Amino acid sequence: MGGELAEAIETMTSGHDSFALLLAHEYTDRSIAGFGSRALKGVDRERFLALEEANRSVAAEKKLQFHIAKLHYHVNFYHFGSILGRYGVECREEKVAWYTLGGESLGLGDEVKLKFNFLNPAMETQSQFWQKPYGSSDSNGYLGNEGPEKDSVYSRFAIVAWPAVDNVEFTMKFASLGTAFETLRVQRPVDTATLLKFMDLAITKLADIDNLLAERRKLDVWNGSYKFPPLISTATCQVLCQLLQECGNSTLVSVFFSNFFSRVKEKHAVVLDIAKLVRKFAWGVIGKALLEAPICVDWNQDDIYVMQTTLAVVRALERGQAQQDLLSFAVGKAESLPDDRLISSRSLEELWRLVLSDSDDGILSTLSRKFERMNPRLSAPAVEIFSRYLKR
Repeated sequence: MGGELAEAIETMTSGHDSFALLLAHEYTDRSIAGFGSRALKGVDRERFLALEEANRSVAAEKKLQFHIAKLHYHVNFYHFGSILGRYGVECREEKVAWYTLGGESLGLGDEVKLKFNFLNPAMETQSQFWQKPYGSSDSNGYLGNEGPEKDSVYSRFAIVAWPAVDNVEFTMKFASLGTAFETLRVQRPVDTATLLKFMDLAITKLADIDNLLAERRKLDVWNGSYKFPPLISTATCQVLCQLLQECGNSTLVSVFFSNFFSRVKEKHAVVLDIAKLVRKFAWGVIGKALLEAPICVDWNQDDIYVMQTTLAVVRALERGQAQQDLLSFAVGKAESLPDDRLISSRSLEELWRLVLSDSDDGILSTLSRKFERMNPRLSAPAVEIFSRYLKR
């Protein structure tokens, strides 16, 4: 059997082939996180050990990378009018949690449509894949003003394998962008062509996620989790910034600002990373991409947030064209804010301090005109700040 498995592994095509082996026994998140593949028992352990043995015998360029995945699907149905047995989808949730063979959690995969190539040694039917104990459906009768509902939950662990030489690519496809870029970071140094390849793949995946969420918004009108586009974590942004600095290609930095920066969830946490990019690369090359990038996609990141984050970057920079352009951008955001919101902003003093100490006359004039037009009762805090600064 080991020889046959090894031959099958040898025939797998780089960049295309992968498979998933559903586990026959039930496992908990705790057991997988605690023991990884050592938690496997019975026929699951036998099958996995056979795969491991076969994988050891193949050539290095043909070896497989194994992960443990928990496949979870939850859908809630509501009764459809007065027609008996007719239900519509109220909300749905599909997610895959990823683990290394050692049990390290790699987090949830991104929300995309995934198609696994399932091995089926037990010759199970599709319905058997997800029948009890792996799946269940519960129905509730009328509750007050609400009609009957049906709740279906399916969950099962699997061993997922793909060519080790394509580990980053498959990790990006099946798991998350964050895990993929962290995997790439470990493989440093990373050249320009390689980094561009995976940034392009990430851009494509983000577009796929956007399209999927748009489809779900049409179907599940009450589910607020589909309202906003996917966001990029602070850690992922920091990894990308590190790779970009080491790669040294200004074009890729522009690609980052144009396609990734708007999705960073907590921009204030990556201010120093952004400042390093601005200092390292020619502002004349990357500046346009940063200033014209869609700054935010999250409703929490309004003009106040953008102004505060931009000022933090300005504060981290030395005086020069980049600092002046970014300060002008921040003042532009301040100018567009309602007077009461600007006056109540905790960044008001910092805004004036930077404009008075580091800006040119044009930026100072723009901000001054904003306050000249303001109701005198509102502008009092700004006058106090201005007076305090002049006394220094």
